[in-house]
Amino acid sequence: MQDDFRSRFADTLRRLRTEAGWTQEEVAQKLYVSDKTVSKWERGQSLPDARMLGAIAALFDCDVNRLTGTEDGKMPADNTPVPRRRRLGLNPVSAVILLASVGMAVAMFVRSAEAYRVLPDVIGIHFNAAGEIDGYGGKGNLWVLPSIAAAFVLLAILLHLVKIRWAINLGLPVYLDTLIVGKRSEKAIYALMSVGIGLVIGMMTAAFFLANEAMIAQKPLNFLLMIGLILSVIPITIVCVALGARIIRRERAEQRKPQ
Repeated sequence: MQDDFRSRFADTLRRLRTEAGWTQEEVAQKLYVSDKTVSKWERGQSLPDARMLGAIAALFDCDVNRLTGTEDGKMPADNTPVPRRRRLGLNPVSAVILLASVGMAVAMFVRSAEAYRVLPDVIGIHFNAAGEIDGYGGKGNLWVLPSIAAAFVLLAILLHLVKIRWAINLGLPVYLDTLIVGKRSEKAIYALMSVGIGLVIGMMTAAFFLANEAMIAQKPLNFLLMIGLILSVIPITIVCVALGARIIRRERAEQRKPQ
């Protein structure tokens, strides 16, 4: 019964789309799903859920009964709704890196609070290329670097709580419509991209941490180490962007193949 229903629905959907003069991609955009989802409907590989079924009927201005080829317009009871987005689970390595970044940001606030109580009102707040203090200011500057680090890490988390379509994985569940999640190679590439972006966050936070520790101790900054951390972010970012672009190109090529 399930197979018969899928076949009837697929034929009807394909006919209505053709009569309307729309491509699968245009239908997908109107329904806020991927064109691969529409393709699967038309090939009888999957079915929309009840809510989406109503949206499709409204799109083509037809009765649900006509769309489904049934008397009551209901789908078989064993139908499984099709997810509108693909979900990736937690990446353990990225999660550890992100948690370490959060820990460093918190430690910066704790250390600054301790230093604020004992340091004089005027402290060294700037370092030259040799890592030596060459500028002074109020000890309220102790809160600047911890605040920047906290905002940096918080932004990374918020970007993924909001389910942005093209989001990158920083250790939280991600929705990426174009990822071929069923292929191990794509999962491996995505995992590498995830870890790389986590390293970028971790290295930037570590650089803030080093500068903050030097300010607290009022001692020369390990300038070479801090610059090394910052500069290493550039190639890692380039690699991550390239990996993400590869995933997207492969999926687009997949979608262009004749069904």
